[in-house]
Amino acid sequence: MLPLSQSWYYWAMAALLVAQVILSVNYHILVCNMPIANTLLLLVIMAHHGYALGDQARPLFHRVRTLISSRICGCVAFIAVLFVNTTHALELLTDYHDGHSHSHGDHEHHDEHHSEEYGFGFVPSRRHHFFPQLTLLPSIVTPQHWYITLLTLEQYVIVSIFDVALKCLVLALGHIPSMGLHPVPRLILHTLSPTIQEPSKYEQQFANCVLGMYVAGLAIPPWLGESWLWKHVDPVLAVTTTILFFLLIIPAFREMMPYIFADTPAKFHVESFQDEISTKFPDVTCTHIHAYRLWPGNQFEALIHLSFLKFCLTSIQTSQCQETAAFAIIGLWQQHVDKSKSGWSDEAAARYSEVSQNVTSVLSRAGAQKVVVEPSFLDATEIGRPWVGCVGATCFRQDRGCCKIQDNRTDV
Repeated sequence: MLPLSQSWYYWAMAALLVAQVILSVNYHILVCNMPIANTLLLLVIMAHHGYALGDQARPLFHRVRTLISSRICGCVAFIAVLFVNTTHALELLTDYHDGHSHSHGDHEHHDEHHSEEYGFGFVPSRRHHFFPQLTLLPSIVTPQHWYITLLTLEQYVIVSIFDVALKCLVLALGHIPSMGLHPVPRLILHTLSPTIQEPSKYEQQFANCVLGMYVAGLAIPPWLGESWLWKHVDPVLAVTTTILFFLLIIPAFREMMPYIFADTPAKFHVESFQDEISTKFPDVTCTHIHAYRLWPGNQFEALIHLSFLKFCLTSIQTSQCQETAAFAIIGLWQQHVDKSKSGWSDEAAARYSEVSQNVTSVLSRAGAQKVVVEPSFLDATEIGRPWVGCVGATCFRQDRGCCKIQDNRTDV
């Protein structure tokens, strides 16, 4: 299964991010900055997300942790961009006496009367500046300025349309994970910020006007255009939309919490496992159990130590074989034997078979799809020898341990 980073979707998303960053740097408008957060989120997630549809895309075992790590990094980057944008919006809302307008250019050097006439951010305080095509243009707006306005409009419209079209396409194809959301909230999360954008121009300022307000502006009364709220629509809208996005991203973190905090799988009951093993094997003591869920789905990984009357140790852990693409539990069974005695291998093999069958039965009922118990038989003189595993792809396919038992040594 190939990651989306090798598809044209990924590179189209990367090109979209570059275009959005360029527009943000050039015009420095709060509402215009918000689509960057979502595009960055998808770009990071798609770097390791597979071609298969939606959440059913299960990468190979060595990439499972990379997948959830990229999901975490994407969500953190999403929140970070929104947080920085929101702090700037709050600054504009609380520092309105200096008449700062959220854009850059030669207009920053104009007289102070400019701030009295225009609002903060991208919305002017007077209606005829909001819709210059409906009334007489201000004398300061020259044909050259109007040409720049149309050019700016074209840039924003092209980028916004491409943004919505690309994200709707990857959503429809299932290449974007659900993020713990239903279809409608998921669509809002990925397409709201570019949808509400539409540029306008007043005086020499580049601006970004909300599409809904653009349509509703025909009915906006003059007194509303002079209100504090209308003068601060850009930061107010940025803060409001950010709060909505924060609420929408919470399910994504809730979905990842069991895996981030190594949550014990619901189907695996530690006490039941200990009781069942102790009942079947009175000489066995469960000294340590650590089980946690694997991303994605309800499969789990367990690390279990079983002590056999001070003579043997079993360590059970999960893995996934690339060839089988099925979650498995590997038991590393290490038993001390007296290899100087004749027939020790038959006795050890019988013990191995008994323990393997019972451990497999218990863990399979707990949710393990595949269980492999790998034996290691050590003489008393070999205590302390480093463990060398011998389970490979063949062991997974045959559902058994692959160490060959001989009278004098244990080989692969």
